[in-house]
Amino acid sequence: MIILMFPKPIDIIEDSDTGIKAILLNDFDESEESSPRSEGRWQIITQLEYQHPEIDQSFDADDSDLGQLADQLDAQGAVLISPVWRLQEIYGESKTSYSIVPTSGYQIVGLAAIDKPTLKYFADANQALKALATELSCYADWRNGDVYAYCIEDAQGKLLEAFGGLYGLSASKELLKQRLGHYRSISGN
Repeated sequence: MIILMFPKPIDIIEDSDTGIKAILLNDFDESEESSPRSEGRWQIITQLEYQHPEIDQSFDADDSDLGQLADQLDAQGAVLISPVWRLQEIYGESKTSYSIVPTSGYQIVGLAAIDKPTLKYFADANQALKALATELSCYADWRNGDVYAYCIEDAQGKLLEAFGGLYGLSASKELLKQRLGHYRSISGN
């Protein structure tokens, strides 16, 4: 006998007209291989005290050495360098948030750099910076365990669709509602 263990559902939405059920689950995997940083185009260097194994590199220095680090990155061919800011506690919870814009309560913890060949993947520097902001947001969601999966079943319990690796609870719930709406529309109700 095979017993499958699933996490407790976070949300269950059932359509009373069609019997279709949508289930949202936590899909957090803390292994380095599951980190969204494994697919990032940016090289991120953080101060040693803030270093996580998923971040590319770290340095043991204080804020005054960030200028020297930026000079080193420039000498290595970086064409776009951005500071990385971090907020450790959000709304009284021990959660982490990252930003590329200085914001109240955040402290600078490192730099992100991109070289000329990698920059060509983007239309321009602004698009590359938006990609960095998204990458840091996904990374923060992953660090905080805010990674989700969903499955959708018909009235008989047959699996119609399943998907995982979604970052952020509100975005995951929104996608789940959209997909449930899709199945409602094709069922004719």
